[in-house]
Amino acid sequence: MSASNQFPALLGQLLNTPANLSAQGRRAAALISGKLTAMQTLHWQPEQARSNAINNLTIAALAPSGLPPQLAKLVSMMLEFEPFLPWYKRPIDNNPAVLAGHANAQIIGPQGLMVREDITVGVTLLAPGLTYPEHQHPPEEVYLVLSEGLWWQAGQPWQAPAVGGLVYNTHNVMHSMRSAQTPLVAIWCLNP
Repeated sequence: MSASNQFPALLGQLLNTPANLSAQGRRAAALISGKLTAMQTLHWQPEQARSNAINNLTIAALAPSGLPPQLAKLVSMMLEFEPFLPWYKRPIDNNPAVLAGHANAQIIGPQGLMVREDITVGVTLLAPGLTYPEHQHPPEEVYLVLSEGLWWQAGQPWQAPAVGGLVYNTHNVMHSMRSAQTPLVAIWCLNP
């Protein structure tokens, strides 16, 4: 996992170009970027490979060759450590399709491959044609969009950020996302 050790620094660089965000979103992205860039390398000791996230749906659903160079490099790093990610499903009432068709994993954070309390970085996979339930949480959040999809916040219409774009959710704002005809893959960063 040598190349993937540079994951925090590269992610920090990608978050440091938040042209499409509000001033508050740019501030949050800069704080998260600073924490990630200061880490330099990941120091993890994965115990053993785990099962796929959603049956056969994995981060490999993204073709690094079709992404801009920096995103392709980030996805290639993620593919190195994907087999070791601690995947979990968010309990979703009354929606068996979404329950079966999504998975999340912490990369950096309290339950991540790299244990930290000051930041949480994870990845979400959503099978094609699904809408993740509306939800909210106290920490503000910045997503790095790695595939096509739609994003929603309370009081705003659905939006389709470009691959490589950033999405910012303020503290406790109700938000959701929807996959297109391909799987949705996104990195999320919570700033407590």
